[in-house]
Amino acid sequence: MSSPGQYKTGCVNSCVATCLHEADNSNGNSRSRFGAVYVAGRTQPFYGFSFAWRTSSDAMDEAAAQCRDQSGGLRCRRLLVFDNKCASIVFGRRDNNEVVDIAGAAEPSQRAASAGALALCRGTSSAPQCRVEKEFCSNDAP
Repeated sequence: MSSPGQYKTGCVNSCVATCLHEADNSNGNSRSRFGAVYVAGRTQPFYGFSFAWRTSSDAMDEAAAQCRDQSGGLRCRRLLVFDNKCASIVFGRRDNNEVVDIAGAAEPSQRAASAGALALCRGTSSAPQCRVEKEFCSNDAP
């Protein structure tokens, strides 16, 4: 099972990581910035992502629309939704470059998100190569 902030496409919908939390008010900045990732396809995957949205539904709508556009209308699945975090999308590939796994993680820092997604891919995938495909933070400026 995936840990909080991490999601593997092989999971059922009930284990989708929804990393929504209260923003840290300790520095006086309580504005939430949401991001999302949607994926489609398997051996030739497509994805859409969003960041810096004021609501989780806006972030999900944008990521889903990008995924549909990129994939030519394939059914897209939610990989991550998060608030004030960084995300990483990792593809697990065989030696022939065929994608056999997609993993994602959302954590407080970009380094932690990438490390989490890579660990998830390496720990559960049959793919010999796991590589970061995309990194971003929900509070990045558009």
